[in-house]
Amino acid sequence: MMRPALLLCALAATAHADPSWTDGLVKELGAPVAIVAGDNGIHAVSADGARKKDLLPGATPWVLVDFRGDVIWYPRGGKKSTDLMMIDLRAPTLAPESMVTGMAPELSAGVVYTDGWRFAFGGVQRQKAVITIGEKKTKLDFEEGILGNFGDGAVKKFERGVKKGKITPAQQKRFAEIYARGAGKKNPYVVPAAAKNLPRNEEGMKHGHCDDTDMCGAVEPLPGTKLQLVTVGYSCGDGCYVQKQIYDPATREFVDPVQKQRSKTIIATDTGFGDVWIAPAGDAFVGGGRVGRFGGGVVQIEELGEGGGWLGGGYYVEF
Repeated sequence: MMRPALLLCALAATAHADPSWTDGLVKELGAPVAIVAGDNGIHAVSADGARKKDLLPGATPWVLVDFRGDVIWYPRGGKKSTDLMMIDLRAPTLAPESMVTGMAPELSAGVVYTDGWRFAFGGVQRQKAVITIGEKKTKLDFEEGILGNFGDGAVKKFERGVKKGKITPAQQKRFAEIYARGAGKKNPYVVPAAAKNLPRNEEGMKHGHCDDTDMCGAVEPLPGTKLQLVTVGYSCGDGCYVQKQIYDPATREFVDPVQKQRSKTIIATDTGFGDVWIAPAGDAFVGGGRVGRFGGGVVQIEELGEGGGWLGGGYYVEF
């Protein structure tokens, strides 16, 4: 017969963690759950876009789901300053926390961990504040971006706006707690470099529009799916822009899930696919305030929302 002390230890070892506020959210909407933001606040949405739950009111230009730290990042502010806010996905209730105060208004931002994890939007194009989270210290950095290097003094002004931000000792302690959550954890949503070495697409090579002809027809896997991304456009002016379209190698068709189109040739009305997060199962995507499925069908939740993500993880597809 097991001794009482050993029985208690065994029960403790098999006990589940305390429920979080997201447990009920997943039960209500069904997994996976997408997070989007915009002028009307932050929302949780089912993968088919049919079910939505409003999480926080108020204009929110962007949101990021950080599945390393199990938190959501978003900005709050007015005409004079912006604060970086956080929602703890492990907490029993939804409770926003201020993590950086006093940055310049209307800043885009990204979150980077010193062990290599990164959560951002806009790819290399967008200038942004970068919150670099370390084991013992978190600091504010500035990322110029390709599109941020235009206009007299624009970059310097932006950089000064980032450095206005303040992190208190209590906030530093909280950042350290968030860092510790994922210490030693590997990101399962990274595409191996070897998987990117795919033969070029003939249709993209022949009929794409690229300033550099070697760019058109380049193929990369669409992570989490059996689909591909084909470069069909590349031009440089005030910056360099790459246009990619989804391609189904099984049917040899280009796919536009937004317009529910399939074509053996490049889809002229497709403006390109990118800056989205793909669900773990590879069946849906979120970004730009909308949630969609690769089989067709997109629901626009917010017109002006940027960023996004899925509770529990997902693949990021850059521009």
